[in-house]
Amino acid sequence: MFVTYLYLTILILAAIIICYISIQKYKRLLNPLLAAIIPVCFACIFTVSDGTLSTEELNTGLMWIFIGTIVFLMSFSIGTPIKIAENMTVQKRHEVYYNKNIVNSLINLLCILLLVDFLMTFAKVYRIAGSVKAILISSTWVRNQYLHRTGSRLSMILGLFISMNIMVISCLFPKAIQLKCKYIRIKFIYAILVMLINSVVTMSKESFIVHLVIIVYAFSQFSLNQKFEFEIIKKNAKWVILLFSALLILIGIQRDYLAYRYHSYLGIVIGTFTGYIAVPIISFCLLLKTNQFSYGVLCFRPVLNTLSYLGLGERHSIVQMDVEGGSNVFSTFGNMYRDFGMGGIIFLSLFFGLLLGVLYDREAQRLHRVFCNSMIGMIMLFTFYDFKLIQTVYPFSILYAWILEMAIRKKLYIINR
Repeated sequence: MFVTYLYLTILILAAIIICYISIQKYKRLLNPLLAAIIPVCFACIFTVSDGTLSTEELNTGLMWIFIGTIVFLMSFSIGTPIKIAENMTVQKRHEVYYNKNIVNSLINLLCILLLVDFLMTFAKVYRIAGSVKAILISSTWVRNQYLHRTGSRLSMILGLFISMNIMVISCLFPKAIQLKCKYIRIKFIYAILVMLINSVVTMSKESFIVHLVIIVYAFSQFSLNQKFEFEIIKKNAKWVILLFSALLILIGIQRDYLAYRYHSYLGIVIGTFTGYIAVPIISFCLLLKTNQFSYGVLCFRPVLNTLSYLGLGERHSIVQMDVEGGSNVFSTFGNMYRDFGMGGIIFLSLFFGLLLGVLYDREAQRLHRVFCNSMIGMIMLFTFYDFKLIQTVYPFSILYAWILEMAIRKKLYIINR
């Protein structure tokens, strides 16, 4: 186990160094490098503590996790100055202020879309479950059937459009609070609760956490400085922890964890948290024994799915098949390995790290930039769990944020106030 603890120690030391450098580099407490390295460290620690893997499997997995993480973060860090250097050659634009009335109208639209999305989702799940009780109690089968459902292309496009609007407009919550829009705190609580309930209905912790991370990251983008950002985090961290704990407990009740896995609600929170963080790394370690590759089907899924919408090729489902002895959850590097093997971990980490780094803009506070930065922060946070960039809705949403802003920018912003 000496080699295992050596890899773990090196990773933790690298994390400390990267955290310090990232805060100095991006002038943000919540920045992509920090968001990526900390969860990876916890995932590796929980995996070592789990004890289900052999020493050889664990050492090989930790070695490639370390390699993939360093290449990914270094390429991202290199890519960021490229974008900033480009911006420096462009004449600075006038400072932009948000139109309070338009922001308020967009938040009202968001509240309506959240309700519509919930009703549509509930109807789909109810048709599968047959009763509310089947949804709320031991609904693992219902969840599986919901993920593998088929529907019309119109329904799929409508759902995609609503989801994109919800993700993009939710980034305006911090600006709406700054502008003191009417009943904004009530609307914010309403939005969070609807997202939470929707997540419970679909038995998806992931969807709620994704939305929460995007909103939290948007708060950081609109903060004035690191001190102000720290005050926001200090003031609201307990509510984020409570919301996340409530979600884990609700999911635990649905899956009847108290009957066969945990002895208390605290046990559900701690056990589910550590378990779900460790599972992707365990799967990755087991995955390295296989030699069946998909040659780009996973990591370039948005491109392939876009072509399928145009009638070229087949659409690839978000649901991934598991490997022998593993699960259907794979880390970012697991997806890269499944496409191109060991070489995929290195070269795809380099490619996607540079891509995300070029897209990231640490200064701008326009809507599409705030959303893009928040989305990148979310993608980096989930590095240990899954590669969110390969889920079609997320790159589509980044593009949609830019289109939406172009369409309403003359009303959304007040120039030269």
